[in-house]
Amino acid sequence: MTLKRPTLATGLALLVWLLAAWPCSAEGTTPEAVGKAYSLDDLYDLALARAEAVKIARENVVIARKDKTRALSVLIPSVTAFGSYTLSDTDQATDPVLPSESFDLKTGALGWGLRFDQSFTLNGRELIALDISRDQITRSETDLTTVQERYLLEVATAYFQVLRAAKGLEISKASVARLEKHRDYVAARLKLDDVTKTDMYRAESELSDARAALIADQNRHLRSQAALMSLVDLPEHFVLKEPDGAGPEQAAAGVEPLLGQGLALRPEIRSAELDRVVAEKSVDLTQGDRWPVLSIEGQYAWSDEANEGTLGGAALDYDKDISGYSLAAKLSFTLFDGGLKRAETAQARARERQARHALDETKKKVVLDIRDAYLNLSTQKGQLASLSDKLAFARENYRSVSEMYRHGLANSVDMMDANTLLVSSERELSDAQYGYQLAVLALKRATGERLAPGGTGKE
Repeated sequence: MTLKRPTLATGLALLVWLLAAWPCSAEGTTPEAVGKAYSLDDLYDLALARAEAVKIARENVVIARKDKTRALSVLIPSVTAFGSYTLSDTDQATDPVLPSESFDLKTGALGWGLRFDQSFTLNGRELIALDISRDQITRSETDLTTVQERYLLEVATAYFQVLRAAKGLEISKASVARLEKHRDYVAARLKLDDVTKTDMYRAESELSDARAALIADQNRHLRSQAALMSLVDLPEHFVLKEPDGAGPEQAAAGVEPLLGQGLALRPEIRSAELDRVVAEKSVDLTQGDRWPVLSIEGQYAWSDEANEGTLGGAALDYDKDISGYSLAAKLSFTLFDGGLKRAETAQARARERQARHALDETKKKVVLDIRDAYLNLSTQKGQLASLSDKLAFARENYRSVSEMYRHGLANSVDMMDANTLLVSSERELSDAQYGYQLAVLALKRATGERLAPGGTGKE
C-alpha cells in the first residue's frame, strides 16, 4: 500500500500538468504574431468610434437637432402651389321644331395659384417651443458625454482586469516552476534517505495545487480578454501595453475641492439642470394653449377659360381671363374644453417639480460617487507601500527558508508556507498597483474630468 500512494500522486500530478500545459499550447500567440500592441488610449479611440452605446447617443443628438428644425418651421409661413386644367365637351340636341335649343360647346379651363398660411399664438408659444428645442440639443450632447465617459471607464476597468489576470498567470507559472524545482530537489534527497516520503507527498500535493491554480488563472485571463473584446472591437489574440503611469493624482488636495469640481463639471448634473429648465419652460408652453391663435391666409389665383361651339345655330367663341388675390386674418379662442388645458398645465407643473427633485438627487449621487472614489483611491494608495514591503519580506523569507531547508534546518511545511506567502504577496501587490491606477481614473470620472480629452471617436 505504501508503494501505491506515491504512484497515484505522481499520476495525478502528471495529469494536472498536462491539463495546465494544453491551454497554453492552444493559445500559442506571440506579440510578434499579433502585431500592434494596444495602449489604453488606443482602446479609448476604438471604443468611441465603434461602441453601439455611443453611436445610439450620437443619433439622439441628430434627432434633437432635427426637432429644432421642426420647431423653427412653425415660425415660417407655409406656401402651397396649386394648378388645374379642365376640358369639357357638351352636345345637346332638341326637337327640330325648335332648332334654337341645340347646344354644342367645348370648354377648356386652366388655372393656377399660390397660397400661404401662417398662425401663431399671441403669447409666443412657438418661440418657447423653439427655445426648448435648443435646450434639448444641449441636453443630448451632454448625455452623449455622459455615455462616452461611462463607457470609457468600463473599458479601463476591463483593460486593468486583463493586465491583472495576466500578472496572476505569470505569478502562477513562477510558483509552479519553484515547486517543481523543490519537488525535484526533494526527490533527489529522498534517494539519499535524507528526507522522508512525507516530504515528497507534501511537495507533490503542493505542486498539484499550484498547477490547478495555474489552470484557473489561465481561464480567468481568457475570460477577462473576452470581456474586453466585447467592449472594444479587438482581434482574437491581442496584446496590451502596460500603462505609462497613474497620471496626476487629485486626492492630494482633499475631498472638498473635488466635490466642488464634480458638482460643476459632471455632465449628469448639467443634464439634470437642463431637464429642470425644459420642464419650467414647458409650463409656459402648455399655458400657451389658453391664448388666442391668430391665423393669416393669403392667396393669388389666375385662370383662363376658353369656350368654342354653337348655340341655336349661332357660333359661340370667347375667352375669359380671371386673376386676383385675397388676404384674410382669423382669430380663434377656445371658450370651453372640459378642463383639458387646466389638467395639462397641472401635469406640466408636476413634471417641473419632478425635474427639481431629480436634480437634487443627482447632486447627492455625484457627491457620493466622489467620496467613494476618493476613499477608494486613498485606500489603494495607502496599501501600496505596505504591500511592497510585504513582498520584499516574503521574497527574503522564501530565500532564507530555502537555504535552511537545504541545510536541514527547515522542513517541507516551512517551504510550502514560504511559497504560499510569496504567491499571496505578489498577487496582493499586483492587485493594489492596478487597482490604484484604476482608482485614479475612477476619481477623474467622478469629478467630471474627461478620461480621453479631445477624443471624438469619429471613424
